[in-house]
Amino acid sequence: PLQEGRIARLERDRVVPLRHRERRQEAVHQAGRLRAAGGAMPAFVLEAEADSLLALRRPLDARRVYEEALGMLTPDERVDEEGPWRSLMTGLAYAQEEGEDFAAAFATVDALIERAGPPWLGEGTLQTPRPNDLWLGTQAFDAAMHSYADMPAAAWERIGPLVRGAPALPWLRAQAADIGAQRGWVPLAGQDIDIAAALAPEDFGIRLSQVDSDIRRHRLLRADERLAPLVEQGGDLPRVQQVKRELDAAMGPSVRFELGGRDTSGQAVRGPGNGADASLEVESATLAGTWRLIGFADRST
Repeated sequence: PLQEGRIARLERDRVVPLRHRERRQEAVHQAGRLRAAGGAMPAFVLEAEADSLLALRRPLDARRVYEEALGMLTPDERVDEEGPWRSLMTGLAYAQEEGEDFAAAFATVDALIERAGPPWLGEGTLQTPRPNDLWLGTQAFDAAMHSYADMPAAAWERIGPLVRGAPALPWLRAQAADIGAQRGWVPLAGQDIDIAAALAPEDFGIRLSQVDSDIRRHRLLRADERLAPLVEQGGDLPRVQQVKRELDAAMGPSVRFELGGRDTSGQAVRGPGNGADASLEVESATLAGTWRLIGFADRST
């Protein structure tokens, strides 16, 4: 029985490293096996399962598992800021957002903000003020949630004051760049991400965002140069693959064919009558990252 208990515990704990290695389908399958066997599922295993479900674009299932894990927390775990409550609530907000239940997502974020405390905390007997990193992270998360909900103006209202208050935080600059680009402020977004890269030149995510910025600014050769080492380091990451597809689409050839018809009735003197329209547009790959050869033909009958 002791050996069986150890094996069961290892089988349960295996869900977590599978999730961390981004083997999400295997993590979900492993959790499903444990459920089918009736084994105990502690909150940290449920969180790994929910994270994997969310990454697999199954937000409704992920939300159910996050709520199940939150329901298992003890009163002490619910008030412990270093415990699982905050990470579970964060995952739940993402799942609610992905499921397009925006009211519930914003309510979850509000609960996180309420627990985060004020921007400054007193420390020591003299109550020397120190910045509350938890408050800053939660405020930035609130901005991100509004950005994901396609509310860029509201997201900028939240991220703008944070960047002005902490202009040398690379991750905050990078988030501001994403929101600025969403608002169509391409030059400003490019400036913010370049500042972030200067502050944290080795940050993988920021370097990838620079490639995104170069594509938006049509600096395709520079984007290609910057993307190459990132593909070598993390070519299997979904975000890297997405940026690579966007760059390939921006630099590569394209063909567009449109076909439409008309069926009219009535006695109008200048009516177009019945007929069909067809058009074909062909673009070459970019030349020197700037120019294209374009051919176009159309026909109406």
